[in-house]
Amino acid sequence: MKSKAADFLIYDEASGLYRESPEQAVRDDVEKHYWLHVGRSILKDWRLYLMLIPMLLVFLFWRYLPMYELLGCFKVSDEVLPVSQQLFSGFSYFKRLLVGGDDLSAEFWRAMRNTFILSFYGLCFGFPMPIILALFFNEIKSNIARSVYQVLTYLPKFMSTVVMTSLVVMLVKQGSLTSGMGIVSQALAKLGWISQDVANSGMLNNPQFFRPIYIISGIWESAGYDSIVFFAASHHRHLAHQLRGRPDRRRRQMGPDALRGSAQHPVHHRHHAHHPYRLPAEHRL
Repeated sequence: MKSKAADFLIYDEASGLYRESPEQAVRDDVEKHYWLHVGRSILKDWRLYLMLIPMLLVFLFWRYLPMYELLGCFKVSDEVLPVSQQLFSGFSYFKRLLVGGDDLSAEFWRAMRNTFILSFYGLCFGFPMPIILALFFNEIKSNIARSVYQVLTYLPKFMSTVVMTSLVVMLVKQGSLTSGMGIVSQALAKLGWISQDVANSGMLNNPQFFRPIYIISGIWESAGYDSIVFFAASHHRHLAHQLRGRPDRRRRQMGPDALRGSAQHPVHHRHHAHHPYRLPAEHRL
């Protein structure tokens, strides 16, 4: 939009001349000293900007600089020459990986299929578990018991991945001369769900047990922590439902001060003529 002279000039009837308007003078001063104001703001809050330096360095070295090496995907690999001086090869590596027909392409599609299958199993079995766990927590009447169960289910999330992996390996490990097999392997072998040979060789060494172990260990680690949001939503909805159905309890929780304030500033509902309850006489103004 084109600016007009009337936007930044005013006519002075006494002198018969045009002069700059006060608003335009303020805008010009702000534009003239913009970087000065920025510098003063940085000096004023220099501690906050100092805390941003580590994050900027992380993004620089681990996000932006590696982008330069990604050009190697489209260049002829050469360990002597830098990436910028290597010959351009186009999409030849991608064609070999996707439709090459050799062992590399077969391994890629096998890994792709396993990734999608594990993601699908995690969505089918891992997503409902936090909701079911939150419903179980909501049915526990004792606050102490609920707190203990919640801590026990939250705890695996705060453990290191190395610790969780070591625990899983110990539970399903194979038997050896120095140590016995894992507790889970022993229990499944005694129940007859797996053979003794599979238990002795280790469940992780058997490909058909890798996916169940991976999904179950993932649910064990994250289900308790993910149930926090669902439990909070269920608890607040249950409390709101109780308050909606019991006006006397709602008055006790709100208190006389809140009721007096609501009487001074009433909320206009659509069906204000049919109010669910009347204020007691001692609370009326």
